Amino acid sequence: MKYIKPCLYGAAAILLSCQLKDVYYGAKADLHVLPRPRKGQRRIVCVGDSITYGYLVQGHPWNNYPHTLQKHLGDAWCVGNFGYSSRTANRTGDHPYADDRLFRRSLAFQPDVIFLMLGTNDSKPQNWNPQSYREGLRFLIHKYRRLSSQPHICLMTPLPAFPVNGQVVYDISAETIRTEIRPICRQLADEQNVELIDLYAHFDGHPELFADGVHPNRDGARRIAEILAEVLC
Repeated sequence: MKYIKPCLYGAAAILLSCQLKDVYYGAKADLHVLPRPRKGQRRIVCVGDSITYGYLVQGHPWNNYPHTLQKHLGDAWCVGNFGYSSRTANRTGDHPYADDRLFRRSLAFQPDVIFLMLGTNDSKPQNWNPQSYREGLRFLIHKYRRLSSQPHICLMTPLPAFPVNGQVVYDISAETIRTEIRPICRQLADEQNVELIDLYAHFDGHPELFADGVHPNRDGARRIAEILAEVLC
């Protein structure tokens, strides 16, 4: 019997460690802590992958770009971080955003503004399909456009990706993002009559704003928040 309590404590510690890891990676939708909008607040939904979630941002819960945007905008706005690690726009990719519970929660949030950025994980060889990527983004835009809140939709180009020690990181193709994904975002924004925010242009040539060549560091997250705040002001 004397060994039961230590075993239980050990099991609890392992479970807590796994949950904390899931929170850190943004790997489970039901562990996302989302704000509750107050009456009169305008609502913003930030849709994306681990870049939006804030993976590798120092002091993640307070320094990811959605939370930093909230600090820029103040109490008149309520900003929800609906970023989800590894997610793709491509609905035949390995982790389609549209299949996740977090996507449904973003719809229920009834946003006034949507910042949509997906494509980094779509650039991986196993996921990349130009037509499927385009159709996936179009699907998300149509779903958000049908909301009764009639949100203003901003389509954001993915950030550039930089090699680390000459090596490609996470199988993400910097060339695909630059030569195919970015132009598709531009074309789709024109086609769907949504606002385009070319984050790629702001971050191109600035590897110092990244923690690992793909995920922004705290300075990078702050820069994204500043750009989006300027769009709203």
